[in-house]
Amino acid sequence: MQNETVKTIIKTLITDSDFNDFTHVMSDLIIDEFDHSPAENFFSQDLTDTSTGRKFNLTVQQLGGATSSEAFNNLKEENKKIKDLLLKVKNDLLMRAETDSDGFKVVDLSSSIWEKVKELSDEQE
Repeated sequence: MQNETVKTIIKTLITDSDFNDFTHVMSDLIIDEFDHSPAENFFSQDLTDTSTGRKFNLTVQQLGGATSSEAFNNLKEENKKIKDLLLKVKNDLLMRAETDSDGFKVVDLSSSIWEKVKELSDEQE
């Protein structure tokens, strides 16, 4: 019964406000939540209907921003580039390795690989 009372109070407050309807209130609250979150493009909240147990996911995304799927695919592509670069660095280091008088491996990096390392690390900053 408490939930019904809350719903009635909210409906009364909306009627007495500048909001058009409940969706307008919720949208405004969600935007406030988004603005105060660390999210840059979107955030998600899992919800459970206490009366039925049904589960929902509410995702809020800024228009024009990448979807969660696009963001995930971008991360996968970036991860692949980093792994490919790491393999090139490893192979290059192994190919060029020399042993110094103390028995330590000494290596030099190819400038093309160093430029890629700098490029990728600059994208991260």
